[in-house]
Amino acid sequence: MAQFKNQYDPLMWDLKSQDDLDRQNALRHIVTSLSTLQQEIPNLIRSGVVDILLSMLTNDNESPYLQTLAVWSLSNIALHDLSHPAMLSDIVLNTLITFLAHSYNVEVNIKCLAFLTNLSTTEKNREVLNRKGVVKLLTAMIKHDPSMIPHISRALRNLLLDLGGQKTFAVDCSGIVVLINILNQSPPDQIVAEILSILITLCVTTDLMRKIVTAAGALTPLVYLLKNHDNDDLLDLTLKTLITLSLTTENEVKLLHAGAVFMVIDILNLPKRNKILEQATLLLSNISCNEEIQKSLRYCGLVRPLIHLIKSTDPGLQIQSARLITNLSLDDWNRLELLDAGAREALELQLSNRNRDVVDACQLALGNLSIPVSDEAQYEMIHQYGLEPEEEDDLSIKPRGSSLGIPGALLAPGPTLNSSLSSPMLMRNSFESPGSLSPRSPSVHTPPLNELNSPTVRVRSPASLNVPPNLENLLAAPKGPEDGKKSKLRPASTRISGTPKVKTTTPIMGLKGKTNVPDLGARGVRRALREEEKYTLRRKASVLHPQLLRREKISNELLQTEKSYVESLKLVVDLFLKPIMDSIIKANSPSDGILPEADAKSIFSVVEVIYKINAEFLASLQKSMLDFAPAITKVAELAIPLTQKLKHYSRYIINYDNLMNTYSTCIRTQPKFAELVTSNREKPEMKGLDLLSLLIMPVQRIPRYIMLFEDMLKNTNNDHPDYPSVQEVLRATKETANFLNEAKRKAENTTRVVKIQETLSGGVEIVKEGRSFVREGTVVLHTKKGSEYAHFFLLTDILLHTVQKKQKFKVHSTVPLSELTVVDVADTPDLKNAMKFSWPSHKEVITLSVSTQTEKNMWIKDLKDVVEKFKKE
Repeated sequence: MAQFKNQYDPLMWDLKSQDDLDRQNALRHIVTSLSTLQQEIPNLIRSGVVDILLSMLTNDNESPYLQTLAVWSLSNIALHDLSHPAMLSDIVLNTLITFLAHSYNVEVNIKCLAFLTNLSTTEKNREVLNRKGVVKLLTAMIKHDPSMIPHISRALRNLLLDLGGQKTFAVDCSGIVVLINILNQSPPDQIVAEILSILITLCVTTDLMRKIVTAAGALTPLVYLLKNHDNDDLLDLTLKTLITLSLTTENEVKLLHAGAVFMVIDILNLPKRNKILEQATLLLSNISCNEEIQKSLRYCGLVRPLIHLIKSTDPGLQIQSARLITNLSLDDWNRLELLDAGAREALELQLSNRNRDVVDACQLALGNLSIPVSDEAQYEMIHQYGLEPEEEDDLSIKPRGSSLGIPGALLAPGPTLNSSLSSPMLMRNSFESPGSLSPRSPSVHTPPLNELNSPTVRVRSPASLNVPPNLENLLAAPKGPEDGKKSKLRPASTRISGTPKVKTTTPIMGLKGKTNVPDLGARGVRRALREEEKYTLRRKASVLHPQLLRREKISNELLQTEKSYVESLKLVVDLFLKPIMDSIIKANSPSDGILPEADAKSIFSVVEVIYKINAEFLASLQKSMLDFAPAITKVAELAIPLTQKLKHYSRYIINYDNLMNTYSTCIRTQPKFAELVTSNREKPEMKGLDLLSLLIMPVQRIPRYIMLFEDMLKNTNNDHPDYPSVQEVLRATKETANFLNEAKRKAENTTRVVKIQETLSGGVEIVKEGRSFVREGTVVLHTKKGSEYAHFFLLTDILLHTVQKKQKFKVHSTVPLSELTVVDVADTPDLKNAMKFSWPSHKEVITLSVSTQTEKNMWIKDLKDVVEKFKKE
């Protein structure tokens, strides 16, 4: 035992020393030498070092730099001995939580968060930390300062692996709403990436979390992020987040209505980015099991890039593309388009692939493509394009051959697979977590070919048909595989029992060199000509239709999302605002109402005004869509009056943070309000949403308008009558969004000044009309006496030089920006990331340094910008 004491006595002596330099050296020794002392950590803990480190954190007069080293030492000790009881003791955790909750020192907080990250790597530790309320603390830190998200994210993701942590974050703290609100404010890419990582952690495990994330309005900012084609890492994370959300069946159609599907189709045209393309194809494969989505994918420009991906050399891309084709071909229209575009040939080429998974996926897709297409689908398509053939007589026609409605070589019979592949197969990727989804129907039943009853169709009179010169080739018997070639798939039979026999020598006009076709008869010739006509129409549709189709779908999406939005606002007004205001009017005293009037106005702000504005727009939109024609209907023109009223949103959006704070307080302190929120949540019309999910919708709506009209502009020709209106609406909406963002930013920065005022000691008043927050940070001051830490606050007209004392900041000096001069200092071996401040009323030039070159550049830029702007004013 004596040896043990002698071994650590010098270290303990230095840690207890009154000299800052001795304590600093001792702490640095623990931080830098801990890897070599790993076996001695239990002895180091027993020596009492943890108690000394904690005493440094609780000492209000301790140097922030030494506190940073103390937390860093605790973090490293925890990493090497997570199971030690001292690491999870009340004194350690309570000190850590108290420090994070009240400290304004960013560097120390970052080290504390690293300590939490290390502690939360085991399941037992996560349970303890969640019981201590760490998830609530981290959520509050995110809400207070979103710039800390990159440092908070790792610890939070660890804690969210625990189901209790998920519930606390999503339900008790409304953490998901907080994250979505930050996403809506277009934060830097690093913060976006961390938020997406948190959402993926939440969504990958349970259906409930996926539903909550979707209900909180995550789809709007996520779809907007899909436009960012420059940052592959961010695009990859966005697609992964959407993939996890798509694992819940109810979210499939929501992804469609949110506009995600067509954004992902655009991504498929990105060149040489296989990682992104595979994720995009996987997402479409997951959601294309849905019948409504299959219909929405008809002639929308998906098939061409999909076949190109099948022909790629990347096995992952080939497998996901084949799975997507398998699902798409459940729909007759999509099956026709796939066959017309050569999907069968592209898939058959992959049957000789050495990768067995690729071959299996292609076989399933070929099995679905071999299912005959109904005549109803083909004639429905012709009718939709307004090219209905002339009516004369009714003929019941049985399908001939594969009846796929394609000429020449494309009429060759499809491969026959085993019986299990005789009907379309649903393909869902193994990305799904076990038990996360209820099993889907494995197939869509298709009766045997000899049981199919073709519908009655109308065909042209033989005399009116203009038979093309290649009729003989068109009607030639389809050929199977060449002799001598081995194929794993056998060709299907071209004979269908029950086909009526027709003999006729009716003249066929228009054939060169022939006056009749004696063996086929009029019926066979008519059907063959109709097949070529149908093929021509489909080819025309595949070239000309996508843009008008996209415009129609965007218009319908605008209508449907506007309808859903207005209905949601109506719920807020009818189920919440009106009962609350009625209770206030009838109350004898302020406490008798559901809410105090001031709180009601804070929470609901101008919701009723916004509801009336958008209800008026919805009415005009619904009227216009009754006779919608993609080539002429002016949808954007209807939105011009709306854009002139969007600035009414400013009061709501600027007040949104205050709304959230008031809501959180009232839900805890006003039992009648809490009861109203809970009881309304159970009503069918709420569709599982809560009040918070409805209140965030106005914040999300303007970015949604921008995305929709940007997409509409892209799919509207210059000569379209609505083109100028689309441009005008997009310009006005973006202008309004910029105005609202700037107003919200100013409001937040003004509020930040008030919060800073609360942390200052010495009676200095900084709250002033027009003054707002710009930046703050801890720096190292270099003077003749030595170096010391200081904390600077940059406001729009002054720079505050403060020193942290007992969780408060003592103001050392107040520098008017009109007098401030900033000079960049080149790095030297002894001084890095430094700059100099000077002003006339201060005789000495101040030299200070920060942690990184990036931080230094940001300080200099912000200082120069603010000084220049202030001098102009």
